[in-house]
Amino acid sequence: VLPEQGDYAAGMVFFSADPEVKEGCRKIFVSKAEEFGIKILGWRTVPTNNGTLGETAKLAEPDIEQVFMEKPPSYDSEKFELE
Repeated sequence: VLPEQGDYAAGMVFFSADPEVKEGCRKIFVSKAEEFGIKILGWRTVPTNNGTLGETAKLAEPDIEQVFMEKPPSYDSEKFELE
């Protein structure tokens, strides 16, 4: 369940397809969010269709996820949008 409209945000994150690099980047993202007092509500894998990509493009294809974050009580909507 999401908070009230305006009290959460969604972001697109382009991760490396390498599982170790991806998890390292996710940990950094979560750590930085915590430094700002932003709670991560969850992650969602974005469905993609790489059927028309060539082999070279597929080698560089990122894992794309959405992240959902809750606005800290101390933030107004404008500050949250800027962070």
